[in-house]
Amino acid sequence: MTGSATYLAESSPAGRRGFFGSFTPVGVALGGGTAALVAGVTSTLLTAEQLSAFGWRIPFLLALPLVVLTLIARHRLEDSEEFEHSRAAGELPKAPVQEVLTHHRRALVTVLLLATGSNAGYWIGLIFMNIYLTSELGYPKSSTFWLMAAIGLFVACLMPLAGALSDRYGRKKLIVAGFLGYSVLILPTMALMGTGDFTLAVLGMFLLALPMPVVQAVTYPTYAEQFPTRVRYTGLSLAFNGGTIIGGGLTPFLATWLTSVTGDPLAPGYLLMVATVVALLTLLTVRETARRELAR
Repeated sequence: MTGSATYLAESSPAGRRGFFGSFTPVGVALGGGTAALVAGVTSTLLTAEQLSAFGWRIPFLLALPLVVLTLIARHRLEDSEEFEHSRAAGELPKAPVQEVLTHHRRALVTVLLLATGSNAGYWIGLIFMNIYLTSELGYPKSSTFWLMAAIGLFVACLMPLAGALSDRYGRKKLIVAGFLGYSVLILPTMALMGTGDFTLAVLGMFLLALPMPVVQAVTYPTYAEQFPTRVRYTGLSLAFNGGTIIGGGLTPFLATWLTSVTGDPLAPGYLLMVATVVALLTLLTVRETARRELAR
């Protein structure tokens, strides 16, 4: 994902980095939506016994052709002109990790904190809610899979629009609006999901998904714009994956733990609100990059 974000940022036409950069999370959303769709079809067509015996392998086997296509595409992909220019000019560092940790600590921390907030929104707003709807609230798994597939495709369709708007109106305004949307919507939508009415749960999930295309689509080009070309891939990878571990890897566990400890079903919502506050405070230190040239 960080390679894709880097490549698209360096290959996009002037003034269109937001639009083209949004296609990295579009791929993620389409992948998640398609995965949920396959899981929904599998769980609908097979009995619980068949799923336990062999059916759970079917989605994994169906993914194998995509792995092959991805390897072929990656093998044929050339480096961006921006990167090739830096390489030809002898500007690439011999120790990029050391250079990032020595000279780009501010950008590293900025992207780490923003990625923590955006991953918390994705993992709590989509991944954890899948578990929450089925395990905590008792909605049918097959119905929930179909819902997650629809939301994944819905979010993917809105991301290029959000990216294009960031080219026109600036990255920071869009990201602030997205994180504020999470803060405002998370508790009311979780309350809707907890009514026991699946129709209201569907409404709640779609409302909660509204900030997701904005945050996801606009943060990816913003991440890439924080580092110069000579260390962009390295810096972005270190910072983003650190934010993914904190905001993505830990949040479903923390959300489940908080719910069990406090007995409050809305506890995951408070966790997301804390993550959005951290991201919003971080944005105060970020300068607008939509109309700036990429640093080399």
